Amino acid sequence: MSSPPRIHSYLRTHRRKWALTQKELIYLLGRECASSISRLEQGKRPPCAALLLTCEVLFGITPRELFPKLYADVEEELLARAAKLYETLEGNEGPVVEKKKEFLDNVLKRAVTRINTSKDHES
Repeated sequence: MSSPPRIHSYLRTHRRKWALTQKELIYLLGRECASSISRLEQGKRPPCAALLLTCEVLFGITPRELFPKLYADVEEELLARAAKLYETLEGNEGPVVEKKKEFLDNVLKRAVTRINTSKDHES
């Protein structure tokens, strides 16, 4: 049986940047278990939504920056579903269908723009 893929995280990097101990970070994040932070830092456990938001408030960086691989995986899965839903709407007409297609088109365009912008910054 294979183990689940690790979730790349910059949590430890940012904790150390500000000279915080795991115990101090646990307190700031409102957690009680030291092992939960350790598992998050090692990528053994995905963060919950509340933790993502708390880290953004605490460190001033987005979840995308703190957990880039998790973000990329979520984005890829969502875009595949959005494209598939868009395809199922093709050939249908009406204001509701057009509204849905406009929304999905905007979702896909935002992602393409973000991906292209990221590639430009890497060059």
